[in-house]
Amino acid sequence: MSKPKGAPDGVPRRPGNGGKPDSAMGGGSNILKLDDTLASVDDFVAAKLGV
Repeated sequence: MSKPKGAPDGVPRRPGNGGKPDSAMGGGSNILKLDDTLASVDDFVAAKLGV
């Protein structure tokens, strides 16, 4: 059996899922949660720094 085109390891790939894994982007569906998320990141960093 031959390997699918573009899949050197033989694992089939679905169309549209290409791109470099280190440049992936995610999209949130609820933009109103952005402030809550940023506040939790701020709290997390402050806790790690002991501030």
